[in-house]
Amino acid sequence: LAKIPELRVLGRNSAAALKSAKDRRATAQQLKVTAFLAGTVRKSGNQLRITAQLLNTDDDALLWSEVYDREMREIFGMQTDLAEKVADRLNVKLSDTVRQRLALKPTKDLEAYQLYLEGRYFWSTRTSRGVASAIEFFQQAIQKDSNYAQAYAGLADCYSSWEGLAANADGVVKAKENAENAVRLGPNVGEAHATLGFVRENLYGDWQGAEMEFKRALELDPNNASVHAWYGIHLARMGQYEAGIREARLAQELDPLSSLRSWVLCWVLTAGRQYDAAIAQFENNLRLPPSQPARHRVGDCYFYRGLYEEGIAAFRKAALSHGDDPEKVAQRYDSLREAYVKSG
Repeated sequence: LAKIPELRVLGRNSAAALKSAKDRRATAQQLKVTAFLAGTVRKSGNQLRITAQLLNTDDDALLWSEVYDREMREIFGMQTDLAEKVADRLNVKLSDTVRQRLALKPTKDLEAYQLYLEGRYFWSTRTSRGVASAIEFFQQAIQKDSNYAQAYAGLADCYSSWEGLAANADGVVKAKENAENAVRLGPNVGEAHATLGFVRENLYGDWQGAEMEFKRALELDPNNASVHAWYGIHLARMGQYEAGIREARLAQELDPLSSLRSWVLCWVLTAGRQYDAAIAQFENNLRLPPSQPARHRVGDCYFYRGLYEEGIAAFRKAALSHGDDPEKVAQRYDSLREAYVKSG
């Protein structure tokens, strides 16, 4: 569904919040969602049963439902059929190009697909242990299917992350090799182009090449919040602050309850010297869990505005949220405040 440009599909964090919400209608209104796709998946041997229901979020009225009883090897066909029928029920007319993208099968090996999904799960933890586990799963997926573009993209994401670079001396080289393999094997896979764009910009300083890849990724996968966020940061680094802010806001609209998306928006707002907007983005967004990067960025914004006491308070909260010593943090920024004051 995320490959359909006419649909706005929520990101993982916000979709999970909507699914578990006690008051789904209120949460849907908050997230600006009009329809909710729910269902169950049951597996018995090689048989798979998928029950899908499309519900109106205003009154939980059933818009469409179907039960799929098929073999595991038909899973990608089921996904394509489901996406086409949901689009039809929502009165979205699919172009031939979009239908071709929906019909693409990422791999012919179901074990490779399962390994890839497990890799993405561990990658999403953004921890050293999680990234290490993700690398193992992606490598196993490639052993099963050496032409699996998304698995190469997953490896590149791991090696280009802070955790991957810290644990692998040749992480930069591996990130580039795997990202290029992903695009070579999956020229019409948005995920592959997004990863190559990230690697080109952050590891090789290839700004022009990165922009080309990000644009292609968004053309193929317009609902990918991560790509909008990466592209927003890219534009801000290029001095195109207004365009960067628009992309960062798009990323947050696609995944409103993601603290990572909010951090990106705050970063871009700060780069564009919109400090008050950056502060409001985090201080007023109380529904998000506290995160150290976010609170550090708020502290930076307060310092840029000359509000040093508020900045130090934000840095203290950041330290507490990650188990650091708030007093040592406060002392460090006390010294920074004195330097700011003396310099005028």
